[in-house]
Amino acid sequence: EIDPSGEIPGTELFEFILGNFPSLGELYSLGRLGVEVTALVAVYMQNSNRREEAYIYISTALRLAISHGFHRESRLEKFAQSERVRLNRLWWTVYMQERRLAAATGNPSGINDEAIELPLPTNAPGFGPAAPLCTNIKIGRVVGRIISDLYGKEAETEQTFVSNVQDIVQTLYDISQDIPSELDTSMRNFGSDLSLRTTAMLHLMLYQATLLTIRPIMLHVTQLILEGNISSSEDLSRTPLGKLTETCIEAARRMLKAIIVLKSKNMLVVFGFFDLESAVSAAIVMVLMTLYNSACPDQDRLHPTPGLNDALEVLQFLADKGNIFAFQRLQEARRLWELTRAFLQKGHAETNSHNSASELDHMPGFATGNRTNNYENSSCPPQWEIGSFQQPSTEENITDNAANDANVINMATLDNNLWDEISNIWTLRPDPEGIALAPGELVTNPLTEDAYRQYYALYNNGQGSFVGDDMEGLTDLGRYLFNSGT
Repeated sequence: EIDPSGEIPGTELFEFILGNFPSLGELYSLGRLGVEVTALVAVYMQNSNRREEAYIYISTALRLAISHGFHRESRLEKFAQSERVRLNRLWWTVYMQERRLAAATGNPSGINDEAIELPLPTNAPGFGPAAPLCTNIKIGRVVGRIISDLYGKEAETEQTFVSNVQDIVQTLYDISQDIPSELDTSMRNFGSDLSLRTTAMLHLMLYQATLLTIRPIMLHVTQLILEGNISSSEDLSRTPLGKLTETCIEAARRMLKAIIVLKSKNMLVVFGFFDLESAVSAAIVMVLMTLYNSACPDQDRLHPTPGLNDALEVLQFLADKGNIFAFQRLQEARRLWELTRAFLQKGHAETNSHNSASELDHMPGFATGNRTNNYENSSCPPQWEIGSFQQPSTEENITDNAANDANVINMATLDNNLWDEISNIWTLRPDPEGIALAPGELVTNPLTEDAYRQYYALYNNGQGSFVGDDMEGLTDLGRYLFNSGT
């Protein structure tokens, strides 16, 4: 059950540790141990939903490591080989954690990549495989670039922006080639369970980076729909905006697949920061998808599997296990969906849409068309009345049955073709055909020069609106829906 105090396991002991935490001078004198202890405090705070404090501690760990020269290979030569390997991995672990927390809090990173003179980890006796760590580091590095190059406040020319985006997308594609598409076959010498968990997490982090890259575009489309600037009579799915929105939806769907695989294997970390954030991100995109569907004709509407109900089930699962933060985000997602559904019902009543009221009541994806986003059609679990604010009374209400278990096994293979199709998004060539995406397909047709100018303006409008960070944009979206008379 959820702890009403909101505390996670170990809170009392952790507060005792903080009360006796060494001073900065003492931490520096401890060398490697001081960096490790400070970084571990950041990890606990991150999982406790104390992001800003976690950012402070991981930034401190980074500064301590820099002061010891752990980012320079020449400064490590005096140590024994095993200690050099350990310091190398410690540096890169702190580096990628600091990069992600900087992105999560909207704060700057503490060191430029150009200042780092240390090679990536390599395999060494007595240590785990280096490949997953190297891939994780590369993802952390590109996340830093996304924040600085796409969301940065420094003025940049349109040409520079386009060049940066092209390079980021190419980097994402290159990283994807290092991640096995089969969850259960990679790194066998690492143990099958640990191998699955590691590979799935790499997929989650890469998909999160993709959403971070495309998210402003989907939120911009949402804003256009809410303001009545896009109607269902338009071929939205055939426009660059529509294609990129569907790419965002597909990335969220695949991320959710990985989460469901972990849940089915009892490998979802109840208080894991990235597990929760991935489920929340997927739920948010699936709610936004319902608004996107409202602006598409029947045959172009999406019904991804897994979808919104699956994302909410994961959040409910984590909440039932005692994660108060999952419970809070679940309530936020349900509230956003309830506002969205009311907004769409209001539009239905005003325009006499051909969708029936009963469809709006029980189909979160508004899947009246035939465009099923990949694999199996799934009906909404009867116990889930989205937006009703009622909770399943027992954990069994959200436990997969035998049929669902079989589907999860079928979903064990993650789709690497995401990157094969996303790599040409920003290529400057015309798209004369204007062909809609097939089910489960991602954007393949390149964008026009006019589209570049539009996207450049989205990332550099300085207004925020719905294209800011996750919570800021969603707060604005929820406020807009509420003020629309819902």
